[in-house]
Amino acid sequence: MANTASNGTDPSSNPKVRGKLGGALPGDPSAPKHSVTIRNWQGSESLTVAVPEDRYIWWYLREQGYELPSSCLNGCCTTCAAKVLRGTLEQPEALGLTRDFRERGYCLLCVSYPRSELELVLQDEDEVYLQQWAATFESGGKRWGGLIPEED
Repeated sequence: MANTASNGTDPSSNPKVRGKLGGALPGDPSAPKHSVTIRNWQGSESLTVAVPEDRYIWWYLREQGYELPSSCLNGCCTTCAAKVLRGTLEQPEALGLTRDFRERGYCLLCVSYPRSELELVLQDEDEVYLQQWAATFESGGKRWGGLIPEED
């Protein structure tokens, strides 16, 4: 999977840029790695991969050939949500999780950096979304200054 800029060049090939990249793009080749174990929510499968601490977990696993749930890949939806069973991570761009859910140990793999050895469990595709938003978005909406059709 090649990472190219709009001018067709690979930004990670520039030594001035390489150390500053990370997240979804290749970062420092000598960055420390942490063992990340991910189980599916049914408990029947798991994988363990050493992930560099300057890379988002989802993106690094994708480069290694693993298929994980995804939708927006920007930290806004909850399709790639996981529960942290052990270890620490950093996810400053996880806009799709409320503070309460982050404090309860949920993460979005597409914007999470490993900070220690991790053990995670993927969530059922809509579990985290429904837990956070079902009482508002999925309940038919609110009537703020206008009429919302009953069929919505």
